[in-house]
Amino acid sequence: MVASYTSFVELSSLNVKIENLEDELHDEKQNHRGALTKCQELEEQLQRNNQNCPTRSVTEADPRSKQDNELAAAAEKLQECQETILLLGKQLKSMCPQTEQVASSPSQEQTLNLEEDNESATSTKKSRQQID
Repeated sequence: MVASYTSFVELSSLNVKIENLEDELHDEKQNHRGALTKCQELEEQLQRNNQNCPTRSVTEADPRSKQDNELAAAAEKLQECQETILLLGKQLKSMCPQTEQVASSPSQEQTLNLEEDNESATSTKKSRQQID
């Protein structure tokens, strides 16, 4: 009799657990349906937005990438010009006799200092590019 009572209590406990799990499953199914419905609504809204503005993302991306390419090309040309100026400055220095360099005017010294500054700037840019 005690064994049957224990079995009955155990069976009742299991039935309660089954009912709780069924209720939980029912709630989860409802939540899933709600989430699925919301997902479908959002997908439809996204499709409508994409249909209304299909060219927006393409046209926004093109000018940016085009501008980036132009900036990179301009930076490259600037570097080439600076190197050319530096080489021309060195050639000019080598053509001038030593006596003229000693007797040079202040404006010529400023020009030479400017060329030296360009040379150091070019070498700094080259080292930065090598790091990048």
